[in-house]
Amino acid sequence: MADKAGRAGIPLPHDRELLRQLVDPVPRVPPQLYAVIGEVLKWIQKLDEQGGRSEEDGDQ
Repeated sequence: MADKAGRAGIPLPHDRELLRQLVDPVPRVPPQLYAVIGEVLKWIQKLDEQGGRSEEDGDQ
């Protein structure tokens, strides 16, 4: 896998444990938390969008 990624120009982290977890097909997040995680991701996206507007407007 790392060889294919290297040939394709895809950078891979050097942390083997992180790589192992990323390719692990078993879901590690309980389905009960999907809605909560979705809300957190929407909140982060909103913060990113607000930050982008502030920088464009020169507010920072």
